[in-house]
Amino acid sequence: MNKIIEFDQIKMIIDPERIRREYQAFLEEGDAYIDRRFTDLRDWDFPVYCAVNITITTKDGRAVPFILNMIQLRLVEIILEELASNKPVRILIDKIRQGGVSTVILIFFYWLTSLRPNRNALFITQDLESVTNFSSRVRA
Repeated sequence: MNKIIEFDQIKMIIDPERIRREYQAFLEEGDAYIDRRFTDLRDWDFPVYCAVNITITTKDGRAVPFILNMIQLRLVEIILEELASNKPVRILIDKIRQGGVSTVILIFFYWLTSLRPNRNALFITQDLESVTNFSSRVRA
């Protein structure tokens, strides 16, 4: 699976093996990797940005790098395809639990808004508990 998607100066390469190779390079180089690739990570390389900059907490309390799974990669691909075709993004995701869908959506919009000037995002959820959960995750 090696697909290139382009939208509004974002050119994303969907390739799980490339993401693993880039993460390994980050582990070997540390901050030098970020210095060398910052512009790419900011402008277009969302999957690798996640792997090297975002950590998530597992059920047993460990902090691990956020390496997108196949469901998450496909969701990001669908979102970008919709944006590239100038369509509003409307996706109905039917009862998937523990697939990381809400996490990838939250981080994708964090990436789009935090690294670009004059961008805002508003998250609406089904109840107050979910809003509090999302808000605390973004602040962390």
